[in-house]
Amino acid sequence: MTGDRAGGIRRVPLPDVMRIFVRKNGFLLSRVDQIANALYGALAEGGETLAQAEILLAIEATDASDQVGLARACGIDTSTTAVILDNLVTTGLVAREQDRRDRRRSLPMLTAQGERRMPGVRRAFAALQVALIEDFKAAERSVFVGLLGEV
Repeated sequence: MTGDRAGGIRRVPLPDVMRIFVRKNGFLLSRVDQIANALYGALAEGGETLAQAEILLAIEATDASDQVGLARACGIDTSTTAVILDNLVTTGLVAREQDRRDRRRSLPMLTAQGERRMPGVRRAFAALQVALIEDFKAAERSVFVGLLGEV
């Protein structure tokens, strides 16, 4: 149905809406995120999500970072980081240990189960990096990754 409705919003057929969306930067970037999450889900051997994998990799790579430090390192807000960590604790991959220098802080650490899971996480994450840009020519890959880095 087309035409004006109350409030000045014009209704258009769904295919027209999609043609509009696919020209919007925010929609396209959101689609890249959706695609990356779906690809990682297919590649993950342990069932973790891409966000969980990023946190696991950050924990593995850092020396006793707290939740705020992990959030900054991963570019995720602290409340989302808390939810991700809660899920990782529930699945037994991460434990929160009290910081010896500041007893008010807890430090997320990989458990033995988390340590065993890490080779698969690293493999899936590396495969994701390839899969996301494998259909581009070499020169296009460079440009695409460079432009994404500028966002």
